[in-house]
Amino acid sequence: MEIKNERVERGWDYLKFFGEYSYPQDLEGMKFYLSENADMSGAKSYSCVLEGRDFACEATDLKTGKKYHYYIEYDNGYEKHKNEVAILNTVAKPVVTTKTATDVTVASAFLNGSVTNSDAANKIQSRGFCWSTSQNPDMDDEVVNNGSSSGTGTSTFTHKLENLTENTTYYYRAYTTTNYGTVYGEEKSFKTVEITMPAVATSSVTDITATSAKCGGNVTSDGNGTVTARGVCWSTNPNPTINDNKTTDGSGTGSFTSNLTNLTENTAYYVRAYATNEKGTSYGEEKSFKTVEITMPAVAT
Repeated sequence: MEIKNERVERGWDYLKFFGEYSYPQDLEGMKFYLSENADMSGAKSYSCVLEGRDFACEATDLKTGKKYHYYIEYDNGYEKHKNEVAILNTVAKPVVTTKTATDVTVASAFLNGSVTNSDAANKIQSRGFCWSTSQNPDMDDEVVNNGSSSGTGTSTFTHKLENLTENTTYYYRAYTTTNYGTVYGEEKSFKTVEITMPAVATSSVTDITATSAKCGGNVTSDGNGTVTARGVCWSTNPNPTINDNKTTDGSGTGSFTSNLTNLTENTAYYVRAYATNEKGTSYGEEKSFKTVEITMPAVAT
């Protein structure tokens, strides 16, 4: 029997064989035998569909990027014959690598990945990342497309995720989509940085007069957030807060000096430095002082 117009379609996990046969009479059956071994041991058979002199055979659930040995067996109704053993290869899937996220902050992170394509049959249409706050993210979740390429070779890529939620675990996978489907890399995760209360220390009170004094503080940590206000607050009662008297002395971390004014003479005051970020307001340790008492002037005689 002669096979004419032979066509082979390869996939990641399948092989399809098409053609037409030349034989004096119509065949009653045709099978496609496939084995990983050259001696055809352990071969599996797949029945072919016959339409006139055309045939189509499909082998599924195969290994990706694997060499297979095969032959076609045909039945003319009296006896069975087979062709010579030949070789076919399934298409090798691209290798997708999900790499560790870098530069993780409160609301952003850089995702990193790579794709290696060893089989030119794969036409890489897109590559990127999918991510979610749930495990095993896929193309139904949020997706970043990092462009496309085709053919063989290695491609590394990265993407910055933004507008994330602080103190939250995200799961992500690199992926590539080809003309055969989508391949995912292993799942990795990262956790965005948690914003905590800022840390602030209260400075000593100096330059005390009857109606004024100087104080200040040092914001030693922004708590991974943004310090939008800092200063000192004071009251004639212990544990003053920003709902009492306060100064506003800039923003951010570092040292600052505050001027307390319009004080009452000969009065005890309590003062604390404060700093405010997204989480709220922190206070330094409490200091106390007493304004100068105004007395009658001394007159010499």
